[in-house]
Amino acid sequence: MFSVIIQIKCGLGRTGCLGDEPMPDNGRDLTITDYQDALKTLTRDELERLHKALLERLQSIMPPTPARRSLLDLEGLGAEMWGSLDAQLYVDHERDSWTS
Repeated sequence: MFSVIIQIKCGLGRTGCLGDEPMPDNGRDLTITDYQDALKTLTRDELERLHKALLERLQSIMPPTPARRSLLDLEGLGAEMWGSLDAQLYVDHERDSWTS
């Protein structure tokens, strides 16, 4: 558990960290719970700095989310194609084609 706290705080730019040396893990892999428990020991300032660092990291590795589109964006699309057509004549022609 102690190594988890050191890893998190070193990631926040704390002085006196071990640099790039691997942290002792007591012979086991660290779990999400280990990190969650370690987060409880951080101060508000440390949590805010960690949040900012994580957000920047996620934004750097994740592709941008495409903008959501609305069906209303299609309004008027192809209007020039229908401009010279009489709407009633078109509808009548379509109805006639159903019975032919």
